[in-house]
Amino acid sequence: LVPPTAEEPRDWKETTIAKQPGDWYSPITATVVALVVLTIGGWLGGYEGLPIAILLALTCFVQPALRRPGWLVMIVIACLYLPLLGTYGLWDPWETHYGEVAREILARNDWISLWWAQDNWFWSKPILLFWLEAWSMGALGVDFMPDANPAHPEWAVRLPTFVFAMVALAVLFGTVRRRFGARAGALSILAIATMPLFFFVARQAITDLPLVACITIAMCCLIEAIDEKPDRIAKPLRLGPVSLSSQHLMMGLIVFCMLPQALYLVSRNVTLMDGTLLAFHPDRFLYGSAWNFDVPGNPPPRDDTPWIRGLGGQPWIQGLFWIVILGWIALILRREVRAQRLWMLAFYLSCALAFMAKGLPGIAIPGAVALLYLIASRRWSLLGNGHLGITRGALILAGVSLPWYLAMYVRHGRGFTNRLLIHDHINRLTSGVHGDTGTIEYYLAQLGYGLFPWVAMVPIAILAAVGRRRPKPKIDTAALVFVLWSLVCFILFSAMTTKFHHYILPALVPAGALVGIGIDPLWGPRRMKSTMLAALATLTAIVGFGLMFGDLRGAVPESAGATQDWVMLQGQGWRAWIVVALAAGLLLWARQGLSGTATSPVPQSDGSAGLGVALVVGACSVAFVGRDLSWATSARPQGNERLIHLFIYNYERAWPEHLDYRPILAGFAITATLLAALAAIRSWRAVAMRGFAGLAILLCAWGLNVYMIDLSDHWGMRTLAKLYYEDRAGEEEPLVAWQMNWKGENFYTGNRVHVFAALDNEQIKTWLEDNPGRTAYFVLEHTRLPNFRRLMGDRPIRELSTKRDSNKFILVQAEI
Repeated sequence: LVPPTAEEPRDWKETTIAKQPGDWYSPITATVVALVVLTIGGWLGGYEGLPIAILLALTCFVQPALRRPGWLVMIVIACLYLPLLGTYGLWDPWETHYGEVAREILARNDWISLWWAQDNWFWSKPILLFWLEAWSMGALGVDFMPDANPAHPEWAVRLPTFVFAMVALAVLFGTVRRRFGARAGALSILAIATMPLFFFVARQAITDLPLVACITIAMCCLIEAIDEKPDRIAKPLRLGPVSLSSQHLMMGLIVFCMLPQALYLVSRNVTLMDGTLLAFHPDRFLYGSAWNFDVPGNPPPRDDTPWIRGLGGQPWIQGLFWIVILGWIALILRREVRAQRLWMLAFYLSCALAFMAKGLPGIAIPGAVALLYLIASRRWSLLGNGHLGITRGALILAGVSLPWYLAMYVRHGRGFTNRLLIHDHINRLTSGVHGDTGTIEYYLAQLGYGLFPWVAMVPIAILAAVGRRRPKPKIDTAALVFVLWSLVCFILFSAMTTKFHHYILPALVPAGALVGIGIDPLWGPRRMKSTMLAALATLTAIVGFGLMFGDLRGAVPESAGATQDWVMLQGQGWRAWIVVALAAGLLLWARQGLSGTATSPVPQSDGSAGLGVALVVGACSVAFVGRDLSWATSARPQGNERLIHLFIYNYERAWPEHLDYRPILAGFAITATLLAALAAIRSWRAVAMRGFAGLAILLCAWGLNVYMIDLSDHWGMRTLAKLYYEDRAGEEEPLVAWQMNWKGENFYTGNRVHVFAALDNEQIKTWLEDNPGRTAYFVLEHTRLPNFRRLMGDRPIRELSTKRDSNKFILVQAEI
């Protein structure tokens, strides 16, 4: 209660809250406690107990986050993403072959030229992800040597992607909060983080999430720069008790990105001899896989020299050049304290990292959005007055992103640029490389699945972008940039001839931001009890509707044999209706907690008929998408497959026969539809929005920690590699990959795998003849097993795995 002596009730309330008991437990204290819990838990429980230790450490942040919506949502997201991050195998082909390239960086001790198992040089992706994975594996002590069989390397491989996702969400929250409020910011990042396409890719160690994260940070910096006053001096940044100058922080980031590259280039011409003497020599580097020279499938090793000869081809010359560029940048920025210029520097730095993450899209998307903003807003003065700092930005862009590109061109010449820039950029855009083809409807369908269940709120997001009168120019800037950002991504990737489902990921972030901004006014007052009750009601409804259709777990037990549709035959009938009735009662209870307050559950300004129509349209949209996800038809893909297709490579790959998620997906679909329709009723809107957010969190938890983990063994090699190492007698019994090239067999053996990929079998026949009486293990695809038996003739074969272990690959032992 506000005392009558309080002149400003709101300020009095905030001051009182700030002085409540328990504020000694600050974020810094929580961080210290969390580190202690994580250290002790990891030491006592090892890898097996690490998920619980991580979860306990994250809960240490809950108390200081209760009055900080952004903090609280970030903790929820971390609890969803992090605990089981490294507990399942890498997915082929991208996670495994990117991981193998990063492992070879450490094994070869070469941070410039990338090696790709038996496929020689790897030139199809830029360097950023591979550096981060290699740094992570080195820092976490992953044994990168051949045949090492390290324990749980997935933690190290995926950790950089998780960090990128969290940083991008935190930056986006700050941008939205400053314009629309803390709750809008929290709802925006919650919506993005619980969209299937985002959360699946955020748990994949592939190049797309670093690209999207860097673009997100760049767009937020652009928004801040556009809205900033040209002459305002930047305030110091406070991190707890520490105060940092924005100028020094910006310069520190640039130095951190440029100086290690330059120093490494200089070091390539120097070798330490006998521990004391420095020997200078021309650049030379290994052609081949480190320590795997005698393994079939690997080319013979040799020392290689740069494509550009003479002094100009030596790394130390390049390193000195980039040090000079760094010094030039430092001179330019030594007195730069204006906030707008510093925001633009951060924009260019983020674009440079995006260019290092996945090439030209990292520059093209932010550049196109910035240009279209100038056209749409007619604010050409930003360009004419030099407020965008294009010259300095180009210098930063070149200094941060080009050292590796230049070093690769010097070493490998036009072969590198033709592969990366022509084949994997220009040709993907124009003529098509791998992947699918399709019209504009291709990504409309994938956005439906990728946004589920938030696809129901897309009409609200459109109203948030174009249907309001905004009193502040800053709000107009953010909304316009978000809209242009979505359109640029959708148009660019729809225009590309080569299409993969996950390519549309960059469009999800601005769409999710607009969703959060749109539903913020519909949330109603802050009532934690009602929010928890609504989430519990949603969980109960999902369970109830799912039980009507069958077994919620979705896994057919071995005892069921070949019973067709076993999962769908386990419906609970009237028991399920009791659970649904309980859900309705909980939802009614949550609504009473909102309607009984002095504050209206819903702002008076949002009761227009247009809003109700938008929510009805959204309910229809989520109903159709939910139907696709939960139905089985005579034509592929089945509903089960549509989620996994958001982040895999081969869409025709067979689905595991013993997994059927139709009941639980039907529960999600029906509940999402009913909640979206209920939100169209004004008196139910606030509680429906709370339930809808709870549903999205539950879908994310299930998708990451059940669906993704269940399927990982069927799209990876970890389980079979583990079986091989447990069963073999020693190194003299090799693993042989026959007629396959998925790279999981390379990563999990440190490339100590005998590869015979040729279909004519001439090489493996020679090898079999040269190794009589030897025991070997063979990994191959199930469909090739009959041909393999014919190849082996009378040699005894023992199958070590079944289709329940992996429905794609099989491990067998053979006596040669």
